[in-house]
Amino acid sequence: MFKKQCLTMVCFICSFMLHAQENAISVSNFTVKNQLQSNISEWGNTPGALLLVAQNSSWGDRPVKLLIAVKKGDSKICGIADGITLDYFKARSFGTNELLAGLGNCETLPPGIYSLCVQFRGMSDNRQWVNISPEVCKPFTVDGGTNNQKYTGPAPIFPENNKIFTEQDIKKPLTFRWTPVVPKPQEPVTYRLKVWQLMQGQNSTEALRTNPPIVTKDVDNFTQTIVANLLTGPCKPPYLCDFVWTVQAINREGKPWGENIGESEPSLFSVSSAGCGTNKDIVTITCKGWVNGLPTYNVSIVFNNVIPITGGQQCTTMMNGITATLGTISGINTLPVTIPVGGNSPAISFTYTPANSTQTAVTFNYTGIWNDGNNNTSNFNSGLITLPSCVCNSCDLIQWNIGTATQALLGNYMNIIQPFNPTGYGNIVGVKAEIITFERYVGDSCMSCNKDWNQWGNFTAGNYAGLSGSLAAASPPITGFTHHAIYFNATGPGSFNLSISTPPLSNLSCCCDRVAVTIRYTYTFKASDGTCTYCSFVKRYEFFKGNCRGIPVPIDTPVNPTK
Repeated sequence: MFKKQCLTMVCFICSFMLHAQENAISVSNFTVKNQLQSNISEWGNTPGALLLVAQNSSWGDRPVKLLIAVKKGDSKICGIADGITLDYFKARSFGTNELLAGLGNCETLPPGIYSLCVQFRGMSDNRQWVNISPEVCKPFTVDGGTNNQKYTGPAPIFPENNKIFTEQDIKKPLTFRWTPVVPKPQEPVTYRLKVWQLMQGQNSTEALRTNPPIVTKDVDNFTQTIVANLLTGPCKPPYLCDFVWTVQAINREGKPWGENIGESEPSLFSVSSAGCGTNKDIVTITCKGWVNGLPTYNVSIVFNNVIPITGGQQCTTMMNGITATLGTISGINTLPVTIPVGGNSPAISFTYTPANSTQTAVTFNYTGIWNDGNNNTSNFNSGLITLPSCVCNSCDLIQWNIGTATQALLGNYMNIIQPFNPTGYGNIVGVKAEIITFERYVGDSCMSCNKDWNQWGNFTAGNYAGLSGSLAAASPPITGFTHHAIYFNATGPGSFNLSISTPPLSNLSCCCDRVAVTIRYTYTFKASDGTCTYCSFVKRYEFFKGNCRGIPVPIDTPVNPTK
């Protein structure tokens, strides 16, 4: 009897010690979110996905590990076998990312119901790892929701991109259709249709970003819907008859299905103005000249009406306005004009001045009204037009008023008296005469002994309107005057009186000496805005001495002035 009592006592003590050992660390709280992503690594991005709170009741500072496992039923799916080694703690909370360290060999889970289990193990005095807490498990679900499956969102079918409706068609109920989410989700899908109307100067992106939608409609599990009264009257400025629409797929929690927040690419459609056809422009731009440091252009625009191929009505258009995106327009005297059905309008002419001298292109905007009974607008633009090159031509404004020249060959120099009275461009503040070419034509038998060409074809003296010109002596080793230009501090019109050196000419009666000189006359003009412009006029003179019968008459041919 005594032995039986002792044996019972030993069993009781062993059972008590084992129970105490298995509760050395207690789990006071273990939370697992009901629904988690298939990709386990994404749990760390889910607020409050996992939380474990434990207390070290009696294990002390002996080694401790935490084992974490994903189970399906009684079968372990994944989890590091050795668990996570922990430092001593009295009480501790473990967040999602800390617990995921014990699931390092877990990747993705197919849809289903699972359990996440935790248990503490400790090293006993005999160096064996033993359970020091009960295993605690919490269920969770992985389903086919938006977090686990790659979905393709909806795409517009009708109206297709850039669809054009007649005004009659757009006033009827309009059916919007789109593709479904693929693959088909297990839960309901809500398709949210939105339609925006564009305003003047906007593109579709700007309208989506800034305008409120004119239609917002949710459709559950259907890929089409009907919208009535989208357009009840003519499109009046600032609104255009241009629209853009999208459709977004969301679940019952408002989360998107697919990329780009579940939203389709935008699709545009527009309304033709009562089927009146299309208006186009024919633009001609030519350089007019420079005014106050800016180029100016002559612009001519002819509007053309292309009648509709099928359907619609044929109607004229009244074009009322033309503006430029940059720069100024002046001198329009022909607006408004009428574009006839299938024909061309009269030409509209005006002057265009860019905003600055470096501007290279411009866009013209047109406003008009269709004569369709509804006064629908016909507003369009020219697109970007490259401006042609416009070379400065201020000198074209000058009237040179050139007088008859007096020219003479005197000894070893020639004398030219040339009157000028230029007008039409500011005040004269300076004058210059410049020898461009000097030529002598004579046979070798008539050539004089002096062949020092360095002394030929230079100004030796000159005056303009009674003012002496500015000349300087030549630099050694050349002697005398070798200057090809002479300057005058003049302030008005006058006559040049120029002396130009020539070689010694032959005195033989059988010889013919022919000498020619080309001179550029340059005037400096000062405009009212203080800018100076240099304009030139070129003339050629020829002289003859001796037996020159049969030689053409002397040449005195002016060349067009150049800047």
